[in-house]
Amino acid sequence: MNNRKDILVTGSNGFVGSFFKKNMNPLTSVFTSRSTADGTISLDLSKYEKLKIFFSEVNPKVLIHIAGNKDVNFCEKFPKDARQINVTATQYLVELCKQHGTKFVYLSTDYVFDGKKGNYSEIDIPLPSSEYGKMKLESEKMIQSSGIEHIIIRSGALYGQNGKFYQWAVNSLKEGIEIEALIDSFFTPTLLDDLYEITVKLLILNFNGIIHIVGKDKVSRYQMISKIADSLAILNPKLKPMTISESGMFFLPDLSLCPDKLNKELKIYTHTLEEGLKFLVSSF
Repeated sequence: MNNRKDILVTGSNGFVGSFFKKNMNPLTSVFTSRSTADGTISLDLSKYEKLKIFFSEVNPKVLIHIAGNKDVNFCEKFPKDARQINVTATQYLVELCKQHGTKFVYLSTDYVFDGKKGNYSEIDIPLPSSEYGKMKLESEKMIQSSGIEHIIIRSGALYGQNGKFYQWAVNSLKEGIEIEALIDSFFTPTLLDDLYEITVKLLILNFNGIIHIVGKDKVSRYQMISKIADSLAILNPKLKPMTISESGMFFLPDLSLCPDKLNKELKIYTHTLEEGLKFLVSSF
């Protein structure tokens, strides 16, 4: 028991998890992923017996569960496969947290809502219209009903260095490639640095419950790419407006989340999109 680690992080090789790993103390934290990498232990979260042994050895005070299949289109086409990591693994981890008195920090999503009205607060009733959202909500409920200490963080449209959407937009803009961008699908982009720093603050505050961690601005993809162009001082970017129906892909009209609980109750604030993009450009 004396060797108890402070924090166990899953999904440590992904965009979000690798940022957490880079910023956390390797002496008091353990990082896992399905794939191997420096400083990361390979672990399949869908294998309960192996997971149980590993959890007993680490005996973490806090679990930060980031791992999951976040590919919305994959989850639509292959829900059975996606459930293994998005639901079954969560179920196993909830059981183990209960046994070890571990606090569960769960990274959820704006997709737990139907995307019809936007500006969703923590008291709005989730009603997912995607398989991915349904899986994440099922996991949320599992954690809430377990009786364990927990923080459920709903976020969305995370952007930062090495983020797929941000890097693709930056590269396309710099190369003068025409970008088709949606004008009728809205979200609240969130700087990854904000997500990390606020998660740490919530643990220090011993916060329990659901919280929305999102940036201050609600924008469409078209507006976001325009702002990325502004941050790079690119004039007249090649942007082609497009609607959801024209795209023929699965997008929801408005998945924006409301940060009032974070701002007003906890007095914690995120960056505006303009500030976040300026920060990223200055850290190139």
